[in-house]
Amino acid sequence: EEIVDGERRHKFDALIDFSTDLWSIATRAAMQGRGILIPLGRKYKVIIDKSVSAPVCVYGEGNTKNAKVMPIPRQDRANILVTSYLDEDYNYEERTISEEDVQTGENPIVKNLPILVGPARETEVRRHLKYLLRQNRYIDHMIQFEAGMDSIAIEVGDVFAFQSQANDLALSGKIYRING
Repeated sequence: EEIVDGERRHKFDALIDFSTDLWSIATRAAMQGRGILIPLGRKYKVIIDKSVSAPVCVYGEGNTKNAKVMPIPRQDRANILVTSYLDEDYNYEERTISEEDVQTGENPIVKNLPILVGPARETEVRRHLKYLLRQNRYIDHMIQFEAGMDSIAIEVGDVFAFQSQANDLALSGKIYRING
């Protein structure tokens, strides 16, 4: 249990008073805690996004093929986020707040996020918005490649490194999806 600014980093309480499917609520709640749910047969695994000291695996021309690096255009990455939440410190009243990360020379790109699931504290919601803004600022490309089963030693959520002498690049990132 991690403590930030004198309180638990993530806390989740909820009373669902609207109609929706359980999977939607579970995935939204996991995202608020910097996690994703991965179905594994009849069970689920929770992957938490947190810093690591070293990549699990290194990929390059020797163990991959058909590598593509695709930039994520800046106009697709919001620098002002707005959301609503039920504030537990104000008798669960719905409040709306925003956080911004507009750098000099940038145009404001506003994105309204859905209301957060369950009651929350303003400090927790602000940390969540700042986390999402950092992702929008620093995750600026996607990489796609094919690798044989014998070179796949990682799973969703693991950090990897990718190097290419032919394309003069060195990248790192997290695995978000595995096909096949």
